[in-house]
Amino acid sequence: MAPIMHQPPAMQKLLTDMQEELLKSSDCKVEKIAAINGSRCVFKCTKPGTKSQKGELLAVKAIRRDCNFPQVVEKKVASDQRAAEMEIRVLQQLSHGAAPGAAGSENVVPILDSFYTKSFLFIVTPWVAGGDLFQHLHKTSCHDYAGETELDTMGRWFAQICRAVSYVHTSGHAHRDISPENILISNGTAKLHDFGLACPASKQTTKVGKILYAAPEIFRSVPYDPKAADVWSLSIVLFSMLSKHVPMNSAKPRDENFQYFCHDPASFMAQILRELGLENTMSDQAQDLFLKMAKVRPEERLTIEEVLQHPFILQYQHNDDEINASNCQPIKGKPKRTRMPRSLSIPARFLKEGVMLIKGSTSRLFREILKEGRASAAQNPTPSPTSAK
Repeated sequence: MAPIMHQPPAMQKLLTDMQEELLKSSDCKVEKIAAINGSRCVFKCTKPGTKSQKGELLAVKAIRRDCNFPQVVEKKVASDQRAAEMEIRVLQQLSHGAAPGAAGSENVVPILDSFYTKSFLFIVTPWVAGGDLFQHLHKTSCHDYAGETELDTMGRWFAQICRAVSYVHTSGHAHRDISPENILISNGTAKLHDFGLACPASKQTTKVGKILYAAPEIFRSVPYDPKAADVWSLSIVLFSMLSKHVPMNSAKPRDENFQYFCHDPASFMAQILRELGLENTMSDQAQDLFLKMAKVRPEERLTIEEVLQHPFILQYQHNDDEINASNCQPIKGKPKRTRMPRSLSIPARFLKEGVMLIKGSTSRLFREILKEGRASAAQNPTPSPTSAK
């Protein structure tokens, strides 16, 4: 079993129980604990091969079942099991409902298996070794990827992400948690994963997702279109991919940058890029796409099909098979310099935490974000977009 030291006693017992039940119910061998989120865990596992076939690497997500929690069974509180079961249904429908090789299917991490044990639900997917997009965005150096600048690579990955979202929307679902943490990079290809908050494409009322990427309508007490909300999240992801910044702390009415953005989106865009020194980094086409995806009124936003027809995306709609894994490794020697500094507008630790909307933790973290932002502004006297006249 994977080592579980440096964990609280209760977590050590939970991880031990998960591994024991996994080993009893499958032929997976646990290599390491890849991630822990509350009472959920992801294990990196190997499945033994045969004489003619190598073993495969797997990611196995373990979720505690509701049966021991009466308040959850009675649906009085949120349920990790119910979310996981929705994830399974969505992924199974994506796997079986689309034609083989359907556009975008290769950009979704597929489900391989799922099963219950006495205390847990396990979801098995391929192991993706390239890390997530968040990690790539926060690398300190800029690379030249075999003829592609970092900006070209980000543009190509974003086109792939959009194809994945189109594939999900076409199936009649929405993701509702699109963020760099939920986009994995496998051999130079972007793949969407973690469908724990996915839902049917009909109107929704639940406030879910990460505060940095959630659409304005999520914060209102009215039904919203989850597909339109996905497009807003994609717009923030696009901005962060091309600038390594987020344009606002949230799309809440009280957020000052969001207020300025609502008043004059184009001026806001120009001002913030000028302050960050990124005027020559984000192309006119990229800015146009962002502004059309980030419409405050969801009915005015581009649909994902319209996003795929935008000139910025079309320039990256080449055959991805021409770009193999070797093309995505940094070339030795002096890299090309592109002006893409590390994230400055939001502390990285908050980006990684994702600042979830659920469980009532938003307000405390939001105040801490503002506090750190003001401290950073005091050290750097450059005026912010919110102070522009």
